[in-house]
Amino acid sequence: MVGWSIKEAPEAAWRLLAREVGISPLLARILVARGIVSPKEARDFLSPTLDSLFDPYLFRDMEKAVSRLVDAVLKREKILIYGDYDVDGITSCALLYHFLKHMGANVDAYIPDRLTEGYGISVERVREAKDKGVSLIVTVDCGVTSTEEAVWAKQNGIDFIITDHHNPGSQLPDAVAVIDPKVENCGYPFTELAGVGVAFKLVWAIAERLSGAQKNTPEFREFMLNSMALVALGTVADVVPLVGENRVMVRFGLRALEATRQVGLRTLLDATGLLNVPLEAHHISFRIAPRLNAAGRMGHAMVPFRLLCSYDTKEAYEMTKSLEEDNLERQRIEAEILQTVRRLLTHEQLSQPIIIFEGNWHSGVTGIVASRLANELSRPVVLIVTDGEMGKGTARSVDGCDIYQLLWECREFLRNFGGHPYAAGFEIHSNDISSFSAKLLDVARSRLGQKPPMRTYSVDAVVSFDELSVAVADELMRLEPFGEGNPHPVLLARKVTLHGGIKRTGKEKQNLHFFLRQGPLPIKSYIQGGGELEESFSRLVGAECDILFTPRVHRSGGVVSLDLEVYNVYLKDKSVIPDDYVPF
Repeated sequence: MVGWSIKEAPEAAWRLLAREVGISPLLARILVARGIVSPKEARDFLSPTLDSLFDPYLFRDMEKAVSRLVDAVLKREKILIYGDYDVDGITSCALLYHFLKHMGANVDAYIPDRLTEGYGISVERVREAKDKGVSLIVTVDCGVTSTEEAVWAKQNGIDFIITDHHNPGSQLPDAVAVIDPKVENCGYPFTELAGVGVAFKLVWAIAERLSGAQKNTPEFREFMLNSMALVALGTVADVVPLVGENRVMVRFGLRALEATRQVGLRTLLDATGLLNVPLEAHHISFRIAPRLNAAGRMGHAMVPFRLLCSYDTKEAYEMTKSLEEDNLERQRIEAEILQTVRRLLTHEQLSQPIIIFEGNWHSGVTGIVASRLANELSRPVVLIVTDGEMGKGTARSVDGCDIYQLLWECREFLRNFGGHPYAAGFEIHSNDISSFSAKLLDVARSRLGQKPPMRTYSVDAVVSFDELSVAVADELMRLEPFGEGNPHPVLLARKVTLHGGIKRTGKEKQNLHFFLRQGPLPIKSYIQGGGELEESFSRLVGAECDILFTPRVHRSGGVVSLDLEVYNVYLKDKSVIPDDYVPF
């Protein structure tokens, strides 16, 4: 059975785009397949501008938030920024802290310890803030469900301004302002901002109020561009859809990150080998974000925050070294947990639509382990860390399965539950884990079926090899930044011959390289994590098949070539890669 669906792209529409916008027919077909059908839409998508960003005052509570913050700044009240320990929360904290400090505010920041405090605001920390004379707390990337904490704060003379992007509960906190695009009737037209995107909108609104500047002045545009380096970091790292405003801000943010003069960011780029390198979204996902995240996972989230706020080169390099050490330790622990879970996976579990595991692991890395397993197994994964009476759960999911909704249906077992369709977290009494796991499996079966969902691909275009070239592959990079909601283009080529040259590559021989042919010249191709398929592919040399792939440009030693990253191979509409194949 084929594992793809081909998007529709009417010929008249893509020919119009190709002619009017001056792009290749293939790029035009992909744009139309993704719903971008007019020349204006195509130009805006391929060449976005800052003018397309929405006015922050569209948020219903923005005026209240700005007025309270400006008053606090002018009166030199003590302000506390309360963030989260992931990259989105850290960059949100750094962005708002930088700005308020620049304004002369009496401001401090706090990021909770992942291991000892967990996510979100606690009454204990609010009480400490009161003892230190704080009269205003501004949350970033958290707070929209902190109703009890907001009540305690108000009763004790502390105002709250909530900025968040997570789903609210049944009741909003009693705060001066709640700025969250997912709050019903909030007034804002784009719901997919990351936490740092919401923080950026608050800073933008305050800047307009204090300076009287509008977004078309040179000074204001410089501020926006410099801030967008942090916005790009947090937005890409939080895996929100890279569409709409997120796409615009990440596009400009990557360029701002390349050109940044901020000491901490430059030392981080230097340490990751990315200084003076043209940056793409995957550089954040796989090289920068893991280092910033590692500190929070190991319980040291204030280190990356201080790095992003540092003006001292020596200090910045010392903190970057600390991040690298945390990242190496995180990788070691992660590998141990992955190896353990993979070893314990049974045939019965691999036949189920959801994987649920319980163990006494390091809770700081279970999120990334669950994410890796979800991608490898093409189904949602829930890992529960048990330690005494309470357990901490982490859930990650894949396209086609809203893990937040699955957990919602089991909420009677959960405490401090929150998240979104692809990621969620919760606390649970150890005595309830068995009942919770049984119900979650039943819910998953009713929603997803008895068997795990088949990995399917949404095909942007059907092509022949004679349409491909280095120039075309380079042009497709205009679709960047790639990520959630804007993936790399997936193409389908039919009647392709497996030419040979099959070999395993990579440090652990984990990848599979081979040549495919459709016409006079074979093209070098590969499957990431497909090393174990070597024997199966060797038996298919000379066979005619259909392939799903993305064209890539490979540059090495001055030589430029076209490679194909292959996702799946089909022989007579049947996948060559077995349904139960697990790439480890």
